Amino acid sequence: MKYYQITKNMFVGAFVLTVFLLSACRDEMKYDVKGDTVNRVYVRTPTSYINTYNFSVIHTPVSNIGVVTAKFPARCTLEAATDLKVTFAVDNSLISAYNNVYSTGYKQVPDSLLSIVNTVLNIPKGNFSSIDSIAMSITNQRLSYLTDPGYIVPIKITTISTTDNIAVSSNQSIVYVIITTSVTNCYNSPLIGDMVGTLITSRTAWTATLDATPSSGTLANMFDAKTTTYWYVSPSKEVNLTVNLGIAYTNITGIRIHCYSSTYYLYSLIVYTSSDGITWNSQGLATLATVSSYQYVKFYSPIATGKYIKVNVKSWKSSSNLIMAEFDVYKN
Repeated sequence: MKYYQITKNMFVGAFVLTVFLLSACRDEMKYDVKGDTVNRVYVRTPTSYINTYNFSVIHTPVSNIGVVTAKFPARCTLEAATDLKVTFAVDNSLISAYNNVYSTGYKQVPDSLLSIVNTVLNIPKGNFSSIDSIAMSITNQRLSYLTDPGYIVPIKITTISTTDNIAVSSNQSIVYVIITTSVTNCYNSPLIGDMVGTLITSRTAWTATLDATPSSGTLANMFDAKTTTYWYVSPSKEVNLTVNLGIAYTNITGIRIHCYSSTYYLYSLIVYTSSDGITWNSQGLATLATVSSYQYVKFYSPIATGKYIKVNVKSWKSSSNLIMAEFDVYKN
């Protein structure tokens, strides 16, 4: 009993001492956590933390497709202590550094192609954002002058109207407008009603080669007028299919493809044509519609003469099988 009482008293004493020490620590410990007290002026696009706008321009024989327009305000991290003016400018000296960091090869957009309005933005006292926005655009009529594969326009905050406890952000002061271009002779997602010309009916002399070994079926199944016979590659992967039409045809206006069922739709192809099977002419990227059993490629400008057609299958619906049941050609 005596041993138990001593032990109990020691436990109580240790507990009291611990409470006392913790209380003393709380009295002495003080926290003074402060954020950045400098008001930072910055820009932020809706697309990414690295401020970029991305646009695509497609050149066709009859038009240039694409919209290039970027618009954004100036912002600050704290309420503006006074009315604030923020000035922007295009700084093409940043292009080389961007290309080096991201291993790209973007070109400078000629100044004559750019339209920029509101280069000085106003952040009213007590606000976090400007009441107006800078806007950069390239009109559709000027898109044809963008002939390189890619361009970039760096738009930078250059000055602010006061430096009293305010500064330009060190990592959020630039917006990069990126424009990629491509050339195609293929309509975007044509349907049967868009096609011109007639289907070549005799395909007995047609042959084909594939840069992969079919998992089942033969390539000749594409020319038997049956959508229930086919070849397929499993699992699906990018392939190049070359069709030899036997003789050279003139004024080829398009292609019709059947992939057995909607489960195996193709999404996009790059199409090439040739008269000799050696020298190839790219007709560009063809995006296929997925609203009917047949899928179509329509050329803006008919192929004057062609004996060989090659399709590089770039994207597809099913990951299991890449299937093709029929391959037809339209001509005028």
